[in-house]
Amino acid sequence: GLMIKTRLSFLRRYLLANESAPIHKSDSSIILRAKDIGAMEEFLLIQDRLGDYEPDIDDYSHSCGTVYGIQKNSIEITLLLRFAQKIGLDRSFVMEEIERLAQQYSDVDDETSKCSLLSEVDDVRHNGVKRVVFEEFCRLHGIDNAGQRDVAIKFMKSE
Repeated sequence: GLMIKTRLSFLRRYLLANESAPIHKSDSSIILRAKDIGAMEEFLLIQDRLGDYEPDIDDYSHSCGTVYGIQKNSIEITLLLRFAQKIGLDRSFVMEEIERLAQQYSDVDDETSKCSLLSEVDDVRHNGVKRVVFEEFCRLHGIDNAGQRDVAIKFMKSE
């Protein structure tokens, strides 16, 4: 028991569920419940940005002469991609999923782009990821309101 807890503490990624019965136990392995806390720092940064953070408009100009539409309740796609990488998701998969969610949650009257030729990918890159899209992304991937997710960890006996 001590060896496992020391190893997990060293990784600073998983917290074993206190006094939880193993999900599975055999002569060669044991599967335990845990919390994955590996992306909490990025999650908290995103939550902070989705709060009162007001982006500097001078940092968001682009080639068609207008400014990016990143506002309160939106984050830059790079923050979301860094968060997604920490939970082990592929960048192209995340981009496809975010584009789909952004389209699903876009308001009909929302002015999503100042440039009429921007694609869906550019909309997410230029306008940011809305809070509702981030929250749905987290829900789909089992991330709770603290930036953690439930996981199962399998330990194999070494010969």
